[in-house]
Amino acid sequence: MAYEMLEMGIEFSVVTCEILVDGLCREGMVGRACDLLLDFLRKGVLIEEFDCLNIVQGLCGIGELNRALELVNKFCRKRIRLSPVACSIVIEGLRKSKRIEDGSRLMEHMMTEGVLPDGVTFNCFIEEMCCVGRTMDANRLRLLASSKGLRPDGVTYNFLVFGFSKEGRKKEGEQIVDEMLDEGFIPDLATYNSLMDGLCQRN
Repeated sequence: MAYEMLEMGIEFSVVTCEILVDGLCREGMVGRACDLLLDFLRKGVLIEEFDCLNIVQGLCGIGELNRALELVNKFCRKRIRLSPVACSIVIEGLRKSKRIEDGSRLMEHMMTEGVLPDGVTFNCFIEEMCCVGRTMDANRLRLLASSKGLRPDGVTYNFLVFGFSKEGRKKEGEQIVDEMLDEGFIPDLATYNSLMDGLCQRN
């Protein structure tokens, strides 16, 4: 029925859109819900207040990460503001799938738009980037997050020190430790060991 109404040019309110999409999700028809939502987007029905959290959760829950990312990217292109939780769910899925480039791009976009991930999601993604040799990129995300109001904690700094040390970047690792101290965080033994290991590898 919704498809026919769209073809007839009948306008939907945001509430109606949410009821239709959420109803399909509750019935286990997440794929159809996604198709309907994409039709809403193509027809220009949706406005800024629409929340795609339920459908993103549903898609990721059945392993349809690509469709969830496609949906989120379309929302971004349409300038429809995404909820932090919806973005965090997709970013976490990308992290677990080792799709660092996609996750980094999405996180950068959402933070540029003022949508901040939760601290746990952010730190987990920073850790993953540092583990795969992308510590410079991880640090750039950290600086962007700080500029938008998401302050790093001791865990964030520890991951960055570990990453820079692993990559043999002595100067960058020392700068992070200095900043860590300036912000009132005390590096733990593992952080110092990471830095020393990096120095030994470099020498």
